[in-house]
Amino acid sequence: MDDTRWCDCELGDLLTLQRGFDLPYHARKPGRVPIVSSSGLSGYHSEAKCKAPGIVTGRYGTLGEVHFITEDYWPHNTALYVKDLKGNDPRFLYYLLWHTNLAHHNDKSGVPGVNRNDLHEIEVVRPPLPEQRAIARVLGALDDKIELSRRMNRTLEDMARALFNDWLERMEGELETVTTQSLTDSGVLVIGDGYRAKRSELRPTGLPFARAGNIDGGFQFTDCEYMGADGIQAAGDKLSRPLDSVFTSKGTVGRLALVSKNTPTFVYAPQLCFWRAADPSRLNPFVLHQWMHGDEFGEQVDMTKGQTDMADYVSLTDQRRMRITLPSPKRQAEVGRHLERLYGMMDQNTTQIGTLAALRDSLLPVLLSGELRLHHASAAIEEVLA
Repeated sequence: MDDTRWCDCELGDLLTLQRGFDLPYHARKPGRVPIVSSSGLSGYHSEAKCKAPGIVTGRYGTLGEVHFITEDYWPHNTALYVKDLKGNDPRFLYYLLWHTNLAHHNDKSGVPGVNRNDLHEIEVVRPPLPEQRAIARVLGALDDKIELSRRMNRTLEDMARALFNDWLERMEGELETVTTQSLTDSGVLVIGDGYRAKRSELRPTGLPFARAGNIDGGFQFTDCEYMGADGIQAAGDKLSRPLDSVFTSKGTVGRLALVSKNTPTFVYAPQLCFWRAADPSRLNPFVLHQWMHGDEFGEQVDMTKGQTDMADYVSLTDQRRMRITLPSPKRQAEVGRHLERLYGMMDQNTTQIGTLAALRDSLLPVLLSGELRLHHASAAIEEVLA
């Protein structure tokens, strides 16, 4: 193979995929070695099977996800790992596998699965090693900035939680417990659920129709369906508003996110509920959202979600029977100002993450195919990375 030019080849010419290793739970020993399964980190062990850097993707079960490992690790038997890089750049190969979307090569009729020999026959384009490294450096720099913003948000979330808990302790003598029903009856709080859309109301464009999978600390709508004008009209007030606290109430219960002024308006699907501070002068929306991250709300969710034999579910009736313990609106406003600043910083970081991810996703296919060479886009990319 000529290593000085771009060439067409098969994936197996660039790397060798190998099945991971069995490691039942009873055989795991305490340690700091990450165990990487088809869906990512699944625990720790005392022994590593592979040296870093590593690349792991799903063999059966969860397909399509690709994980780049920066420390020695144990690839689980549900996964495939790259046993041989064949002289290629490891991070470039990670992006190549990610772009290839191995989930499309499922060959099982029951549980999704792939055959590594079939994957080795996928046709790909191989750049020379210096260009592999350049592509990996640019895409990796974008991912590094994304991860930095995520870490900053986790720190800000910890700060908000600590601030709120400390404040509640100092307010102990001024706290009052009321039912959420009393707050909804008095027009202070609105608790609503999502809209049951008809298939005919979904369109290729329009407002995002947000399901549970689109919510996890924030909002991502890259893989969602959209609601047309007729559906939007029928949905009525089941559209998002800034400062709604969104709660996944069916299936994966308990995910939370705060709608910001920068979040695109979307339509709530039935798996979602929203808590809306209808009168912020009497119920601070940032205090409400932080309370929903706390023990009092979480314990009430845990008590109600498993009441049926079906999937976990917290009904509107359950939510309107809950108790909420907070001090006076005047006291809420004091801590609410601090929480608002912290959430504003998180929102800025989230916006940056979206911008960087969109740039990475647009660059990925054209860089890997050779359609765009780095020297043509270097100035624009360096400006974003500065």
